[in-house]
Amino acid sequence: MRKQSVVGMDVLIIRIPYRILLIAALLMLGDCVRASELPPGHPSISGALPRVDPQHYWFSRRGSWLTIYPNDASTLRLYYSYLSDAWDEAFNIRFLRDGKAVETRCSASPVSLEVEDKSSGQDGAHLILSGKRDALIAASGLGIQLSPVQKEYNFEKLVREDERTWSTHWREWTVQLVIVEGRFTGLQEGRWEVIPERGKCRVAVRIFKDAPAILPEDWKKVEAVTLTDWQQFSRKMPGMPRRYEVAAGQAWLNTWYAMAPATPPNFPTAPVLMAKAHMNSLWPWDCCFNALALGVTDLDAGLDQLMLPFALQKEDGQLPDKTGPDDAFFGCTKPPIQGWALGKLMDRHRIPNAKLEMIYPKLVKWTDFWFTKRDHNGNGIPGFSGVNPGWDSGWDNSTVSGGESDNEAPELQTYLILQMKTLGRIATQLGRKEEAAKWSDRAVAHLKLFRQTYWLEGRLVTRLDGGKRIIYQPTSLEPMMSLVLGENLDAEMFNSMVKQLDDYMTPYGLASEMPSSPLYRPDPDAYWCGPIWAPAMYLVIDGLNRGGRGDLAVDLAQRFDRLIQQAGGYYENFDAKTGKGLKTKAYTWTSSVHLLLLHEYGAEFK
Repeated sequence: MRKQSVVGMDVLIIRIPYRILLIAALLMLGDCVRASELPPGHPSISGALPRVDPQHYWFSRRGSWLTIYPNDASTLRLYYSYLSDAWDEAFNIRFLRDGKAVETRCSASPVSLEVEDKSSGQDGAHLILSGKRDALIAASGLGIQLSPVQKEYNFEKLVREDERTWSTHWREWTVQLVIVEGRFTGLQEGRWEVIPERGKCRVAVRIFKDAPAILPEDWKKVEAVTLTDWQQFSRKMPGMPRRYEVAAGQAWLNTWYAMAPATPPNFPTAPVLMAKAHMNSLWPWDCCFNALALGVTDLDAGLDQLMLPFALQKEDGQLPDKTGPDDAFFGCTKPPIQGWALGKLMDRHRIPNAKLEMIYPKLVKWTDFWFTKRDHNGNGIPGFSGVNPGWDSGWDNSTVSGGESDNEAPELQTYLILQMKTLGRIATQLGRKEEAAKWSDRAVAHLKLFRQTYWLEGRLVTRLDGGKRIIYQPTSLEPMMSLVLGENLDAEMFNSMVKQLDDYMTPYGLASEMPSSPLYRPDPDAYWCGPIWAPAMYLVIDGLNRGGRGDLAVDLAQRFDRLIQQAGGYYENFDAKTGKGLKTKAYTWTSSVHLLLLHEYGAEFK
């Protein structure tokens, strides 16, 4: 023990008993961890599991390729996330009473998906995932029905292996159905049905290529392993004010659900998929937001996500657009925000030199790619092109990128400026003074070119068709991503652009197209022509904060938090006027941005 003076008073500090009390408290809460394992700034661990509505989330678990979700009032759907075509939606799962499907309500935790029969309020089912490709379904008082979603894969081809096991072959995969408890009643119009014995049914659905893993006998042990894995992951959740812990726990759970197994060479480390269903792949800029959220407390996890697209980097430096476990698309790519994201990780942590030695040449090649392969007219200003410049930009159908042949976008130049600045920081840390000076000079020169090219008549413009056509008053928010330059912008540009944000402002944040524009689309498929997007919000907020407008950054962060509450979950994008979630649900860059905003600005929310 020792005395320490605090505000003129002597305070007795008793270290050992405090540590013992802390560990004892954690043990009482069921979290058997050493106090030293708690990440800095983490809120108290309550031991309570987050619960979510599967209408807004894909129930899964870290390390599984499967997800289960409600498809309608009486049907769950089993989705095989390893695939990205028609067969990925594998099975319909229904629960039967007297041969008829019952309507259900669902709730999910990290461990299980709970299903309740609406009519009885007592009977129901319990679904868990085991290993990479096994789903275990236990029902009480109800039968279980399975049917293939795709008609061409009908159960008439089932081969009976033994009294309780059937299998069929779909392409290179074997699908095995195992009755652990219950009685098989046969195929009913192509549906496989099991009825309870002594009120219980238990079946396993297994997908494999060569041989399945051993089917676990004790399903409670499977749940215990899943719970332990979740607890280990939950301890690394970024810290934030206590009043946001429930929301943050749901966002963190969304990330955990979306983590698939490492699958070299495409996924040398475990990927956080953009969603566990329908958008069950990686895109290079999506990874950056997940990397930043993971990297708050776990640098290695953040770097792993950031560098995943570089596993398939081409010799000319290009990164793939879309990557799955055994496929990749190189017809276009995505904007180079990796340098900006890595710079933010460097602000939080000192990255070991050995890591930077590995990252540096990859980031150099990625930067050079834009100047050698995307500067088609040799004017020193790279543009978005590929098979679709909108896809290159990440703003697929925006009113400045969508459908044009070559978009020398202003925000592309800002991303490259920040990337070159980060390369200069890396070179400095590695002791490569000449290279550091080169990157610094290139960044300064490109910033000057950016201002000369894109700041006309007191407004930011965008240039299409290789710079031949200028849009003097773009109504898309896309060029405003240039605000991410923050403190690198001169006062005139920064203040004017901040004022122009008013044209995009809604109660929930920044619309991707001015709501007053005739090009604004209110329909659910508007995509980048109106809806609010998490990455756009975070890039602007970060630039505002670094540029000295922390007040507006906090305001926008709170609007985004209001948006998530309104939508009820983490959607790919949101209606800018109503706050309704649109397109794919449980999108991970959305939950990652929400976590980051709660962590960085939540204490200042009113």
